[in-house]
Amino acid sequence: MDNSTLTKKQIMLSRIAIGILSLLAGVFLLLIGLDIIGNIAFFRAAVAISVAALGLMLLTVGFIQNNTLFIWLSIIFVVTGFIVWFALCDCSLITFRNAYPVFVFAPALASAVSAVYDGGWKTHLKVIVPLTIAAGVLALNSMFGLQWGIVIPVFIFLFGLSWLLFAITPHIRWSNHNKHKTKEEEE
Repeated sequence: MDNSTLTKKQIMLSRIAIGILSLLAGVFLLLIGLDIIGNIAFFRAAVAISVAALGLMLLTVGFIQNNTLFIWLSIIFVVTGFIVWFALCDCSLITFRNAYPVFVFAPALASAVSAVYDGGWKTHLKVIVPLTIAAGVLALNSMFGLQWGIVIPVFIFLFGLSWLLFAITPHIRWSNHNKHKTKEEEE
């Protein structure tokens, strides 16, 4: 959506939201920098807070402007910001070594939020299902310690299975947005 299709109110509200969220992120970082909030390394917190703040800005502006791309992107940034926060601040069991399934799951979560917002469930399921399965399989290693010799073959098997399912079901119209038709549908 370009600015020519937005109302003046949407543009103003978007700018106000970005300003308020920037102020809040700045105040939070200042409180960390002044050691008022916990014993947190400033630069570690700055990365996480900046990424999460950008995600919250995209989410807010996405709702104001009715922009599902911004909403989708916002989830990626918010999830990344929270994972970075927890991994860098040593305040939980989350580390970069065991958080990678969450990064794989983030686009599935973003698609689910977008589907709730725009109602395009059938289109988004093509992202949600395989990535949720992939994240679950990878979590078997990162969270439960299952050996890679088992996880990787299961991952590849399920990946192939999902591609086969999408390949043998082209006659199913996944959404009204899908313009592709099989030869049988065109006749």
